[in-house]
Amino acid sequence: MTIPRNALSVSFIAAILGSSSAFAGSFYSISGVTSDTASTDLFSASQLIQGPGTGFSTTAPFNQLSAALNTRTWVTNAPNGGFGDYFGPTPSPAPRLVFDLGANRALTEISLWNYAPNNRNGMSQASLRFATAADGVGGFGTSVTYNPTVNVAFDQTPRQSFDFAAPLVARYVELTPEDNFFGVAVAPAGGDRVGLGEVAFEDKRFVVTPSGVVSSGGGGPDFFSAGQLIDGSGLSDPAPDITNILDVTHSGTNPSNSWVTQAPNGSGDFYNNNTPDPVLTFELDRIYQLTEMVSWNYLFVGNAAETFDVEFIIDDVVVDSLTGLTFDPSSTTAGLISFGDIYAADTVRITITDNYESLGPGGDRVGLNEVRFIATIPEPTSLIVGLVGIGGLAMRRRRG
Repeated sequence: MTIPRNALSVSFIAAILGSSSAFAGSFYSISGVTSDTASTDLFSASQLIQGPGTGFSTTAPFNQLSAALNTRTWVTNAPNGGFGDYFGPTPSPAPRLVFDLGANRALTEISLWNYAPNNRNGMSQASLRFATAADGVGGFGTSVTYNPTVNVAFDQTPRQSFDFAAPLVARYVELTPEDNFFGVAVAPAGGDRVGLGEVAFEDKRFVVTPSGVVSSGGGGPDFFSAGQLIDGSGLSDPAPDITNILDVTHSGTNPSNSWVTQAPNGSGDFYNNNTPDPVLTFELDRIYQLTEMVSWNYLFVGNAAETFDVEFIIDDVVVDSLTGLTFDPSSTTAGLISFGDIYAADTVRITITDNYESLGPGGDRVGLNEVRFIATIPEPTSLIVGLVGIGGLAMRRRRG
């Protein structure tokens, strides 16, 4: 599919939904890139992933930084002898770039900076495919079938950002150039090669603080209140954002900054006497596209929550679930738990199925210090339905 440039933008959608603690201008690290034409490329594809501070500015509008072409761009050879159209016909092997983000990432856009201003070798069109870590580089289009085409402007300096129709999860991104500016009156000559200046993927995740939490099960009234899981008490930054949440620490468990159950079995293992599993139901202020959870566990490690199941709920209906997830045992440092995909929810219900009793001391209770969720840019259901009605064409080019 070709993405129209007047389609609704993610930023517009986010504005409709209201403000959030989104952090604009953060980009994922790219672990590596391969080029199918590497053996003959004039400039290496590795120069496409130099990132903020080297490939492009660290501040908006993230313009490409000036440097010699041979140190900051990728470009193929000229298989037609330096004359004619690189794509007439497309050479063999055809150009294809594969970007490795190192792990599954929540992706909402791709950012491109084009090639040289004095020739027509810049890429004007490309198609994209995606693969998860499980799919591998041989599985493009398997788990993620989305296959958009992007039309790239000739300009080299500005960032060109293309929003995806909806958030997706992938580790590998395949970019296949399909045309350059041969025959277009944008420069005196060129078109016998195809090139690009820089590629990046903006990290649009943000921290979600639940608006409420209800505790049930667990053998009776809680010893410490579940409301203290979401109020920031004990955190070095009570309102962490995506830029610092994994560096935020907890001061340590006490009755005013953590949650813990009763000890229904006295000093014995909480899970040894058919006590109902503790259930925490986190209420969110709207539907979010959730990707991860961050926790700070209970100080007495035997009582710290260990394994849990999670249900994702919209309008009181369970729409998805995961089982067998594990909390990090640390009480002072943040533990990041990936959901492995994007899950829409306005309520998250967590059932804690075991504690760290085997590590001791404790084990007679189940507790946690603090919980947050991480989401990617949300999109309202009504707009998604509308976009599907026009073929799901929800990607556009924007600057900055």
